[in-house]
Order: sequence, then C-alpha cells, then structure tokens
Amino acid sequence: MLIRLTIGNYILKKKIQKYHPFFAFLIKFLIVYTVLVIGYKKYLDQYDKTLFEVDQVTRSVSEMASKTIEILGYSADIQSHPTEQSMVLFINQKPIVRIIEGCNAISVMVIFIAFLIGYSGSIKNTVWFAFFGLLVIFILNIVRIVVISIALFHAPKYEHFLHEIVFPLIIYGITFLLWIVWVNQFSYHAKDAK
Repeated sequence: MLIRLTIGNYILKKKIQKYHPFFAFLIKFLIVYTVLVIGYKKYLDQYDKTLFEVDQVTRSVSEMASKTIEILGYSADIQSHPTEQSMVLFINQKPIVRIIEGCNAISVMVIFIAFLIGYSGSIKNTVWFAFFGLLVIFILNIVRIVVISIALFHAPKYEHFLHEIVFPLIIYGITFLLWIVWVNQFSYHAKDAK
C-alpha cells in the first residue's frame, strides 16, 4: 500500500512538473481576468440602469465613432436612448445603430491583458505591448462601429452578416495575432525557445 502511494505521488509530481507552465498560465490568467472583471463590474455599477445611464467609456466610444463618421463626410450625431442603457448613432438624422456597453471592446481588452500577464514577459515588455495592443483594439473597435454604421446606412440588410460574423472575426482575429506575436517575440517563452 505504501509503495503504491509513493509511486502514485511520484507520477503525480512528474505530471505536475511536466504541465507546470500550463497550470502557471491558467492560474495567472484566471486571477487577472477575475480581478479585471470585478473591477469593471464595479465601474459599471456606478451607472443607474433604471435611469438608463450609459457608462463613460461607451459614451466616449460613441462620440469618437460619430466624429469619425463626420470626418468621412456624413452628418452624424449621438443621443442617449430614452428607454435603454445605450447610445443611438444617427447618420443624416436617421437612427442607424445602438451602441451598448458590450460595443466598447472592454471585454476583449480584459481577455487580452489577462492573456499577456498569464503568459509572462518582462515588466517593460508587458507594459509597452499591453499599451500597444489596447490601442490597436481600441482603434479597430472605433473603425468597426464606423464601418458597420455607414454600411447599415446604405445597406441595412447586411446587419447580421457584418455585426455577427465579419467584425467579430476581425477583432478577435487581430487579438489572436497580437497574442501570437507576444508569445513568440516578447514573452519569457520566446526567450526559452531561442
């Protein structure tokens, strides 16, 4: 019985050592993800849902999308939705899209940061790559809202295809590519591979 427990403990110890990098990643990822999600929820809880208050990040993203559409030669405006917690974007006085909290890309940014920290790199590399990646995701998200809005202004029948297929594929695809660059060029794993 004692020999069987010793052999079992030895095998378990070897398995844990073999998969240690995965478990370390998973634990760091889950801790960072949980902390960021809780922090973001506390931020959102400041806004009264019963009064349909829109959080400042979503409001800012809506304003930037509206200004970008104006730069492209359209008349654009945003207004708080009267009966929902969202912003309504108008093009040429026509309501085109609702911009809700989920449209501000914070959820993608949270996953991006949790992955970076989970797959460690030096503090310097982590900070600058996080800044770069968040900037790319933020700009890409504004472009996404602008393109969807203009496309729906001209061809509303493509709403599902654009909103549910094309742009999620692009934003998650770019995030995935950023992760690949991170892992292969800047993380501690990249140094080990070299």
